[in-house]
Amino acid sequence: MRAGSRRSLSIAASLFGAFCVVLYVLASWTLTHTTDTRTYVRTADLVIDQTQVQSEIATTIVTSVVGDAQLPDELVTLLNNGARLIVASESFHKFWQVANQSMHEIAREQLLGNNPIDPAGARIDITAEVNLVLENLRQIDPRLATLLPNNTPETAVQIVDQETLTDIRNAISGLERLRTFSVPIALALFAISTLLWGLRRRSLVVTASALSFTALAIYGVSTVIPLIAERFVDEEFRSTTHIVAAQMASTMTTSAWQVLFCGLVGFVIAFFPRKHNSNNQL
Repeated sequence: MRAGSRRSLSIAASLFGAFCVVLYVLASWTLTHTTDTRTYVRTADLVIDQTQVQSEIATTIVTSVVGDAQLPDELVTLLNNGARLIVASESFHKFWQVANQSMHEIAREQLLGNNPIDPAGARIDITAEVNLVLENLRQIDPRLATLLPNNTPETAVQIVDQETLTDIRNAISGLERLRTFSVPIALALFAISTLLWGLRRRSLVVTASALSFTALAIYGVSTVIPLIAERFVDEEFRSTTHIVAAQMASTMTTSAWQVLFCGLVGFVIAFFPRKHNSNNQL
């Protein structure tokens, strides 16, 4: 094989290996924030701190608590105005953290398991939490004690329907395969690049250059993600998406520095003084 062809194949292998590293970073971030409960809850907790979202959740809970009870208009107004006070309370914050973690655990079992997905989707029993909110409402105004039920019937909320769970499970399976095979493929391509050049300085330079290119690519993607979230996401979900996009950008920036460090190490090794055969290396 001619030197020019070997050089082209070596560079192509290194660049494709770098692309596989980028795919690994993207797949790892997505899987971590989807399947790891602690990370998921931390992300959701940032999102749920938004006042509008909290008020909507509180209003929904209050509606389920009241049910068909015939309340005076003034008390209905009190309940609606008290929604913001409820979500600001420590008990509601604890309720949401516990409920959010429980919701993710239930959905996670459906997503990562091999059993058929429940036709009812992922559901969570929030009866205890609704009763807790009932107690808070009674403390806000004693008049509610005689109007609200002492206990609510069992209340279950559907988190995700069967069709959506199936789609997410398929996506997770694809991401897991991508994460599993991307690094071995990248290492194999870097090895091929090295063999094509021979075990010489140039092979290290090509590999180090590819890693540096990878770092720049990851950093470039991290800067574009928030812009995409701002440009293409509906206004209703823009604030939530912005938080997730910012987290993703931060994680990818850290990954870019790590990959760049590996590339710099490669350059240092490649150009480390070797006086006895420095003329033959090039």
